[in-house]
Order: sequence, then structure tokens, then C-alpha cells
Amino acid sequence: MMRQHPRFVRDHNRSLILRLIKDRPGISRSEIKAEVGLTEAAISRITRELIDAHLLDEGDEIVEAASRPGRRNIGLSVEPQGAFTLAACLTLYEKRLSLINLEGQSLASCGLTNVMKRSGQGLVDGLVKEAKRIIERSGASRDRLLGMAVVSAGAIDYHRGAMTASSLPN
Repeated sequence: MMRQHPRFVRDHNRSLILRLIKDRPGISRSEIKAEVGLTEAAISRITRELIDAHLLDEGDEIVEAASRPGRRNIGLSVEPQGAFTLAACLTLYEKRLSLINLEGQSLASCGLTNVMKRSGQGLVDGLVKEAKRIIERSGASRDRLLGMAVVSAGAIDYHRGAMTASSLPN
């Protein structure tokens, strides 16, 4: 059995917890523990790291029972402005760049029709220029940008290992 590097395990657990909280806003640490099977200490450490990184927000105390012993039960949710991604859709019918927050909401968007008239490095340069513009216009912090996803459509001949048609200019 191959042993995973501890950093990859930590990254996986952090991602697992962040996705769970995104999907179930207000979930408590004890509910996360029951769901993912990590120790209380691990969940506390990971959620503290995510809160300190401004990716999570602690909500109000969840009242279950007045005589409940132990730690207070606090609901967690993602901090929508904690991080952003850019999404570029470069297909035949959609040519758009959007800035998306952690809750999946589009904060700003622009068309890419003029950018799509370019090819090669000109296309890349146009995307970068529009990305900078959309980030600036939205007021999002550039250091909170996680990355960019680009979607393009095309047909591939798997036998030849070549693209036969593409939504991108030649």
C-alpha cells in the first residue's frame, strides 16, 4: 500500500471540510466530525486555519439543549468574499468571462466576442487583459484569486490523436 504524503492528506481533509460547509451552511464541528470521521482536534485545527485565512465564518451558537455539556456548538459557513475564481467559457454559443465567489455566485461578467477574434498568444493576452479588468471592476482582491478555468468545445479524432474542430480560432 502506497503511503500518502502528510501535506496531501491535510490538503484533502481541508478541501473535504470546506466543501461540506459550502454545501451545508451552518453545520457545526460536531456534525462535521460525524460526517467525515476525523478527530475533534483535526476538525478544530482545520476550521481554525480556514477561519484565519478568511475562507470560513463562524455563525451563532446552535442551541440544542440547555444542559448540554462540553464545547459550544457553533455553525460554520463559507466566507463568500474569501476567495474567487475566474471562469472563461469559449464555445460556439457562449463567449464570456465571469468572476465567481466561494458560494458560486457570479460577481462580475463580460463578453469575450472581441477576444475570440484573436488566436494563439493574442487570445491569451486578451483573456488576461479582460481578467484584470473584471477583477478591478468587481473590487475583488487579486491575492484572493485561486485560479482560472477555461472551457472550450471541440471534436477530437482519438485514432489520430488530433482535434478536428474547435470553438477557438485557428
